[in-house]
Amino acid sequence: MRQENEGNEQQPLIVNLPKDIPPSQGFIQAPIGYTFLNLQFVAYWVATAGSLFFTGTIWYVNLQGEYNHFIWHPILMSASVFLLTQGVLVLQQTSRPREKKRGLNFHLVLQYLSVITAFIGFLVAFYHRTINKKQHFKSTHSLLGLAALWLIFMQIMFGVAIVNITRLFGGLVEAKKMYKYHRMTGYLFLITAWLAMISGTQVGRTKREFQYEWVWLLLSCVTIFALVRRVVIRKMGFF
Repeated sequence: MRQENEGNEQQPLIVNLPKDIPPSQGFIQAPIGYTFLNLQFVAYWVATAGSLFFTGTIWYVNLQGEYNHFIWHPILMSASVFLLTQGVLVLQQTSRPREKKRGLNFHLVLQYLSVITAFIGFLVAFYHRTINKKQHFKSTHSLLGLAALWLIFMQIMFGVAIVNITRLFGGLVEAKKMYKYHRMTGYLFLITAWLAMISGTQVGRTKREFQYEWVWLLLSCVTIFALVRRVVIRKMGFF
């Protein structure tokens, strides 16, 4: 009985059903396989909705009123954090070889797009402060944003290395031992990116035009809670 219960607890979110057999009740098609209609699936959509509404609200607020080139900074940065969050969500529950490969491909594309978008957003802010002769990296938001950008870039390079340059770690077996560190730092760096985005809502046009701080707090907490709800402890490798 105990083994049966443990099997149910470790049941993957994504499963590979034979192509000639239609999914039974309780399954729906997902980009990387068939997915169970369970709490993990609900948590995925809660996290997606939370991050999407957060990003959409930032876009709406900054696209109102007179145009200024600086609006592209919050627009691009919020898009980057949304892509970063999706890149983590899509890979959390994979467990079988086929779904892991598909999930990894989605993960890589989303993370690449995220860091490119963030870098462009950083350049917009840097250019804006330079032409206005303002001091760089003075506020808490700017320091958090710079730290998040640097950490995420290093995280992506680390991920690329353990997947594609395994000889740096002594071979495939040793490289796979690094996965747990990549996962752990990934969650920490994602939270850093969210903190930077939350702090960004308290400056500039976003702060002036939208003073409902509880909205930012609610959406960010809902997203992070759902993200944590989908963490598979046994995949972390530390426990």
